[in-house]
Amino acid sequence: MAPQHVRTVTLQDVVVGDGVPKVIVPLTDPDLDSLLTTTKNLLASPADIIEWRADTFADKSPEALREVTTLLRRTAAYRPFIFTVRTADQGGAWDIGDDTYVELIAAVCADATMDAIDVQASHPGAAELIATAERHRMPVIGSHHDFTGTGSVSRMVARLETITRMGVQIAKLAVMPTCPADVASLLAATAHCAAYLPIPLITMAMGELGKVSRISGEIFGSSATFATHGPASAPGQLPLADVLTGQRLLELPTA
Repeated sequence: MAPQHVRTVTLQDVVVGDGVPKVIVPLTDPDLDSLLTTTKNLLASPADIIEWRADTFADKSPEALREVTTLLRRTAAYRPFIFTVRTADQGGAWDIGDDTYVELIAAVCADATMDAIDVQASHPGAAELIATAERHRMPVIGSHHDFTGTGSVSRMVARLETITRMGVQIAKLAVMPTCPADVASLLAATAHCAAYLPIPLITMAMGELGKVSRISGEIFGSSATFATHGPASAPGQLPLADVLTGQRLLELPTA
């Protein structure tokens, strides 16, 4: 069961913030045919949620991307989708202008083809997008990715607190460790925040060193993790089958 202080987030029939961390698989195919094929394959997998990384799609016109969300929904009507545009400065594949970023994600909210959106917490349009999503009753994952380092426990705690105060439904933090102590710091920050923040957290240490953080969320308080079913969308992502095996090995007994 989820801690009483945590407001869980329900995406279709998947409850984030309760029980074993949910497994999210990203779609990164550059063309429509391969994207839809991968989506159909995922329907036969145990992935809980699908994330479409729209920044990896070859045709980046907003009209094309919005049409793809409609096709994805038709292909996988009963599987939750997260719509994500990861900008270049956050490790993504699109050097997108600020206005285009806001307009595209706002349009996807209005279209209601996706089940949640990712909003980069440091983006200048973040507050506007969160307000737009609230009007459309669209859950928001407020995210921050640091590919240059990890920072102290207190810095990561402050980051998660700041994201939470923005009014999002889920707070996500990904950092890049340079030593084992960095991974331990990320896990410590997660456990600390999970004890009192009112929303589910998704945290991870990226790269080879951080792999343990991708399977130990139930212990430390991360409510979801990312796994591959094809190409990875971030360093250190593990194959879906390996993540599920790791989660089973570390699963806590029910009360």
